[in-house]
Amino acid sequence: MSIKSYTTEDDVRAILGVSADEIGDETLALELYESNLVLELEDVNANLQTDYFVVTAIAPSSRTATQSKLHRVLRLFSAYVVARQLISSLPLFGPKEISDGKAVVSRFSDSPYKETIKEVRTQYDKFRVALTVAYGEYKTTGSTAYTRTYLSVVSPSTDPVTGA
Repeated sequence: MSIKSYTTEDDVRAILGVSADEIGDETLALELYESNLVLELEDVNANLQTDYFVVTAIAPSSRTATQSKLHRVLRLFSAYVVARQLISSLPLFGPKEISDGKAVVSRFSDSPYKETIKEVRTQYDKFRVALTVAYGEYKTTGSTAYTRTYLSVVSPSTDPVTGA
């Protein structure tokens, strides 16, 4: 599994304002990011992942409003979880200048990224609360899984002992 089950690499890059050249898919596919994301989801609720995959298996057009909301909010929260983990190294992968003559790469200090870092943290907090609320709504609206009954009890039309 990877973060692709919960969000996309492009969403994470969009939050940070970087390109695929600066943070590649192979970097975002590291187990480190998925493990951190899974731990964050388990902190919200131990059953959240299971219920998310149940909702994901339902066709989008067949989902209830609460199922759709849970799905959307969890995907947004997931993108911010990964972005939040990456903001500590944002100055390292967001170069100020790349030169092809003599291989010069200059980097910003953290100053240009202060607003981005602040916004990522704010949005992370916002979507964590929204996810908790959406999951609570999902659980209270009768989100039980439906199972098919293949066998049922049928009473015979006559009494097998007396034959009547």
